[in-house]
Amino acid sequence: MGKQAAKVRMGKRGLFHRTALAVLFVLSGCAHAPRFETAGSGQLPTDVTPTFGFGSFAAGEDDALRARIADCLKRKGLATADKPAFLVQLAVSNTPSGTSVLSGADATASAPANLVRRSRRQSLVVTLSEIASGREVYRLQVVQPYRRTTARQPLPVLAEEACAIIDGSRLPAQHS
Repeated sequence: MGKQAAKVRMGKRGLFHRTALAVLFVLSGCAHAPRFETAGSGQLPTDVTPTFGFGSFAAGEDDALRARIADCLKRKGLATADKPAFLVQLAVSNTPSGTSVLSGADATASAPANLVRRSRRQSLVVTLSEIASGREVYRLQVVQPYRRTTARQPLPVLAEEACAIIDGSRLPAQHS
């Protein structure tokens, strides 16, 4: 009887340890840094003191985001001006990670549950265009994929990732 009781106690203890390890494993996955997909093209201008200004239309970005990107560009050697040589445009989006196309009778019916995307993509795009020619000289895109069941990162976190790439402390994953 003593051996049987020892086996039961060991079984319960082993179950406790396995459960504790599983909980730690799940929690460690929640604590990791956000994952970003980044892509860039072109180079920032290196003229004597290139000047920039922001587009005068609202594209979904807030003033804090605009100010953060402006600070990054100023640290890189660019300056703001009333009549800038370069136009900075910001674009913010939050979209499904994919789409499905329906046609015919399927297009008028409600979407089946398997076509509803649970994963989404939040992105910040920074472009710098030469005003005189209209040519885009620099483009940076920071994308954060996330599941609808998890919280997405706030825009300042995407701006920090963009600034790290603008400053040169990080390289974009793809560059053309």
